[in-house]
Amino acid sequence: MEKENYGIIARQMGVSYLFTILSFIFGPVLIILLTRNLSVAEYGVYSILAATIAVLSVFLNLALNAFIINKLPGENYYTRVKSMASILFFELIFLITLVIVLFIPKIKNYLLSFLKLQNYSFEFQLVLIIIFISIICYILLYYLAANKKIELQSFLSFSYNRLWVVLLLIFLLIFKRLDLKIVFSLWLSGLIISFITILFSLKKDIIFFFKKVKSISSKTIKNALIFSSPLIPASACGWVIVFADRYMINYLKNSALTGIYSLSYSLVTLILSFSMIISNVLHPYISKAWSDKKGHQILFNAMLKYNIIIIFPASIGLFILRKQIITLISGTDYLLGSTAMAILILFPFFSFLTDLYSKNLALRDKTKLIASIYICGALLNIILNYFLIIKYGINGAAISTIISYLLVFLSFHLATKKQFSWDYRFLKIKRIALSSILMGTVVYLVNPQIYATKILTIVLGVIIYAVLLFALGVFVKDEYTIMKGFLPKIRKI
Repeated sequence: MEKENYGIIARQMGVSYLFTILSFIFGPVLIILLTRNLSVAEYGVYSILAATIAVLSVFLNLALNAFIINKLPGENYYTRVKSMASILFFELIFLITLVIVLFIPKIKNYLLSFLKLQNYSFEFQLVLIIIFISIICYILLYYLAANKKIELQSFLSFSYNRLWVVLLLIFLLIFKRLDLKIVFSLWLSGLIISFITILFSLKKDIIFFFKKVKSISSKTIKNALIFSSPLIPASACGWVIVFADRYMINYLKNSALTGIYSLSYSLVTLILSFSMIISNVLHPYISKAWSDKKGHQILFNAMLKYNIIIIFPASIGLFILRKQIITLISGTDYLLGSTAMAILILFPFFSFLTDLYSKNLALRDKTKLIASIYICGALLNIILNYFLIIKYGINGAAISTIISYLLVFLSFHLATKKQFSWDYRFLKIKRIALSSILMGTVVYLVNPQIYATKILTIVLGVIIYAVLLFALGVFVKDEYTIMKGFLPKIRKI
């Protein structure tokens, strides 16, 4: 692939990381706001409702985002606009019908009873509206990514995910109180503002559709559903593996333990959210390279390398400082989750590898295989959760998650290992691992116990790790060239 394309990718990755860093900062801020102002049990209820938003927002988009990101980047502008309008039209009809059904009192009350949330009817109604708007935003954001408008997509994704947190912080500073009704009302408010902003950013495409295209394509809808249908159970089962533990802890134990476990899981997930921006930036370029039949292996190597550069040190650092970070963010009430966090520390790595291998299979239209693996993983996860939660509580849920992700990853690896060409001279995995271990050793020896030293130790760890990456020669010559070319652009930002 041409160096100028690498330059574009580097710039987009830099801008994306700017907003990812902001999101990364707001992640702990949200956790602090909620865990410090809600009871442990209320935070558990929040976790269940937030998990419901996450699961249904992905499941009910019918995996159409996968069709958009894999198939539209190689099309011309007219086809992209028409395809997007067709997909959006179908999704709107589907969602409107579904929301009407879910608001039927008997169905709504049954769902609340099933979730053990009978006292939270108003919050549940807000959640349904949030899900509806979230799905539309989610699809539109993938369309921006398919158009390679990564900088704009990064900004709007930040707004979509974090604007409501800003509103929450402002509300708390002014009124000094917080409850679940307020939390989900502000979530909905932030989402509506973000939705309007996304529509405004797509005004050119919207005008083009109504002036030039003026029709939708039933063939595109059919092709999208044929491509995406096998991925629907895969998406659903993937999220079952992620969130089933919280539902089952709430069902088998109580909402307080759900809140404690959710905090541990959320802190571990911050690692994944920070690293996966690389995958999000590279994915449309990999799809285009696959379509052009050149360069996709290079990009897969880059995806692996830059993700583990983030995941390895962050996982080691969080493992060593897990108790200090829990008390820093949420207080001693949540320390019971430190063992679960230690077990979950492997989750970001296995989750990333699973995502990487599934992207490769999606490019090859092996969606049925993806679905089969995820379905088996979800069934195993539910079975393991049931027995392990009963016996070991939240630690059992953590063990179940790791076993499930490990087996899903191994299944993908066995199915696709001959389809990758890994360049270990470029990857330098051993040097990355050594840098991470050396950094972790320093952090372990410091062993901070007060707020200021905890924060300073984290900063020190980042600096030491960055120095070690360069000192041990993790980057190759071409990467240094890209970095040098990118520095002036960073200064302009």
